[in-house]
Amino acid sequence: MKHISRFSRVLSGHFAIILLSVLFSVCGLTAFAQTTTSTITGNISDGKEPIPDAVITIVHEPSGIPYYAISNKKGNYVINNILAGGPYTVRVERLNYKTMVVTDVEAPLAEAVVVDVVLTASSVRLEEVTVFGDDLNFPMNIRRSGASTHFGTKEIGIVPSVNRSLYDVLKLTPQSIGADDGVSIGGGNYRSSVVSVDGASFNNAFGIGSSLPAGGTPISIDAIDRLDVNITPFNVRHSGFLGSSINMVTKHGTNTWHGSIYDYMKGSALQGHKVGDSRLTSSLTSKNTIGFTVGGPIVKNK
Repeated sequence: MKHISRFSRVLSGHFAIILLSVLFSVCGLTAFAQTTTSTITGNISDGKEPIPDAVITIVHEPSGIPYYAISNKKGNYVINNILAGGPYTVRVERLNYKTMVVTDVEAPLAEAVVVDVVLTASSVRLEEVTVFGDDLNFPMNIRRSGASTHFGTKEIGIVPSVNRSLYDVLKLTPQSIGADDGVSIGGGNYRSSVVSVDGASFNNAFGIGSSLPAGGTPISIDAIDRLDVNITPFNVRHSGFLGSSINMVTKHGTNTWHGSIYDYMKGSALQGHKVGDSRLTSSLTSKNTIGFTVGGPIVKNK
């Protein structure tokens, strides 16, 4: 019996160690995870006093996905974990007030967009007022946690890229410096940056390959929906790097079918063979990459 009791204590001790190891591993993974969603927040008032219990509905126009919130006693509301990008339509409703609708709201990746709405009292009947939010995406945002650059599908699509490399997009960041072995952002070496796609890490800490990560692009540029470059942010959700955090999310379905196709060619037939009167000796090479994307609704508004 003594041997059995001693064995039970040893077994329980080993089990406790294994359990603690698993917990620490999970905590470590959580600490290095990058944000893949956005936030819309703001305040509802009548211009002087806050309005509580107002119903806020935001709709992601490309997919039709709705999100809901209710303002608190101070008139504040927060809608977390929404799809990055947009445009969004924000609708605010409250009894005895005119319904307000704010359109064309863009939600940058891992950022909080502030949409404050002032309601007008209505004593006759409920009416709807549409406000076009042309200045809602002004870059000066007090809720921003540091310098950052945001790229959407439009910005990524118009960037000239000979090698279809992620670096052709990252070079547009004002704090970046191009080099032969990669792009330095915020004064940090490219090996020290953190690259994540949908929260999964694609780092190059050992310098394998010629750039970050090895080869320059973890996935096809056509699959990227939003790209966010954070330069030394003071945000606990971004950690484990020096210089910059490069955070990406992939495309998602919309209520309409869409697609793209590309053909990338490179070979000796497209290269020169003479410098002045001297003829160069070159080997016969050929490379051809074809790709396409297709997206659409499996279930609308979901």
